[in-house]
Amino acid sequence: MLIINNGVQKSGSSLVQRLLQKALKPVPPSTEWQSEGWSNPSVPPEKLGGYYKSGEWREQTVLLKMHLRYLPEFRFLTTDPDVRVIVSRRNLPDTVVSYFHHQVRRGEAQPEDRKTWMETVGRARAFAAAAYQTSWRNQPNSYVVRFEDMLSDPLPNLEGLLAFLGHPVPQARCEKIIASTIIRRNKNAEIHDGAFVRTAGLSQARQELPEDFYNELCRMDDELNALM
Repeated sequence: MLIINNGVQKSGSSLVQRLLQKALKPVPPSTEWQSEGWSNPSVPPEKLGGYYKSGEWREQTVLLKMHLRYLPEFRFLTTDPDVRVIVSRRNLPDTVVSYFHHQVRRGEAQPEDRKTWMETVGRARAFAAAAYQTSWRNQPNSYVVRFEDMLSDPLPNLEGLLAFLGHPVPQARCEKIIASTIIRRNKNAEIHDGAFVRTAGLSQARQELPEDFYNELCRMDDELNALM
């Protein structure tokens, strides 16, 4: 089976990746297909069709982490019963905030430029995330995972995801996987920008986004929720 763990950056796909790696013990693609510089196995979008046609992934479980918007050229992902696409979603305000701190951590944005960044890169990121989500709407072989649901009620959400993949796992093992994977943070704990998992899912959007922009993103999110 070929599993595409798919989401825009900071949408929760890294959490899904860690959960599935523990649950399924997947194998990576051979080095000739892999994306360079990725910490998780991936295939460049322009090579994905070739990788699929190679059949290398058949008779084994391959898990790829992608940031892939649906396009007609990827139709093969939705027509082969041995392919599954996981679509990670996260509310837009927190996606934008998390991406800002991700760019700060990588030296691609400066904390003092927050307002300008939000009005330009942040807004573009929100529209890109919305377009990504709607592109997968009602596509066969796809399964939507909400980051917030995975954090608030992880057991049934992980069990549902594994059932979709055709790999049910006993409840006791699911509980162990969740306990070793999902990071919890007390609401009163200090949040610092150096941490890879900065807030462990605690929402900081209302505190960190300009009020008008926060409200705009909330309205966009409501529209997305109605569509999805």
